[in-house]
Amino acid sequence: MRGFAVLATVLVLAVVTLVVVLGVGLDGLIRTVAAGPPEDPSPTTQPAAPSPAPASPGAVSPGTASPSTAAPLPAGAVRVGPGPVDVEGDATTLWTADRAGASVTRVLPGIGATITFPVGGEPAQLVVADGRVWVWNYSSAITPVDVRTGRAGDLVRTELGISAIAAGDGGVWFTVPSRGLLGRIDTRTGRFDPQTVPLGGRPDHLAYDAGRLTVLDSAAHTVRTVDTRTRAVGAPRPVPAEVTTVAAGSGRRYVVSETALAPLGDGPVRDDQLVRVGPIAAYATAPTGVWVLDTAGALRRWPADLRDPAVPIRGQATGGDVLALPDGRVWVLDTAAATLRPAATR
Repeated sequence: MRGFAVLATVLVLAVVTLVVVLGVGLDGLIRTVAAGPPEDPSPTTQPAAPSPAPASPGAVSPGTASPSTAAPLPAGAVRVGPGPVDVEGDATTLWTADRAGASVTRVLPGIGATITFPVGGEPAQLVVADGRVWVWNYSSAITPVDVRTGRAGDLVRTELGISAIAAGDGGVWFTVPSRGLLGRIDTRTGRFDPQTVPLGGRPDHLAYDAGRLTVLDSAAHTVRTVDTRTRAVGAPRPVPAEVTTVAAGSGRRYVVSETALAPLGDGPVRDDQLVRVGPIAAYATAPTGVWVLDTAGALRRWPADLRDPAVPIRGQATGGDVLALPDGRVWVLDTAAATLRPAATR
């Protein structure tokens, strides 16, 4: 689950230079998309932010607790680290990737407690697997964080330019557009798997569900399926040129553009199959369909067939991420406000 704030890489420094040198107003920039994480730190240097001090077994590392003197929040909302862009987790524990804070935040929704742990770099995406949170915070490296102690482990260096990550079948899988392949980190050993999966083209986004990865090549306008157990690669299938990413979950798959969705089956996806849902800020698959957060801050559930959507829940967030849990609860991450809140969906 991730918002469009982390799906594309842009030349941020070039934009800033243009603003400074030519006096171009930022109001003229219709859309701002965050860049990918920074280059990996040298093996002889430490990450930008230090890891928490080691903790004793069964103890909690000393992260940073949310301030108690902060302004009042909406019911059920909690504060997380600065500039959060991604949220993952389950009914008992949620995690956010706090890009501006070089940190991750652990949220215990049952009691509303939060604690933030430094990880360095610029966390752009995270997944949870095998007792660790895997944080993509450098361009070709991922930081594992112990879910129990919050302690950050050593960087897992891949030497490959990562563009997106997904977890499934004992691995953190990632796309490498510059090399036309899929990479994998073994979540049990914490090591990079040198046996990559060649795809060709420029695969840049992926989603996992039920033993298979759906991989998008947005330059070639194709998707293909990869079996995560056998690593068998399916034939590429055409999708509309406007498709920018893919979603998967609960046995269903979708292609996603900035304003539309379409179910993904075993064949190609035509332009006339796209269902217009409005400007998309974030989305999340669920057993009952797809939740879409639009750029005006309204959250709406679309059924699996994308017909007859529910009444929108307004005033949620204009940018961030959405997480739909199997128990029916939906969480909305607000990047600007640095908050995570439950949506009133029941």
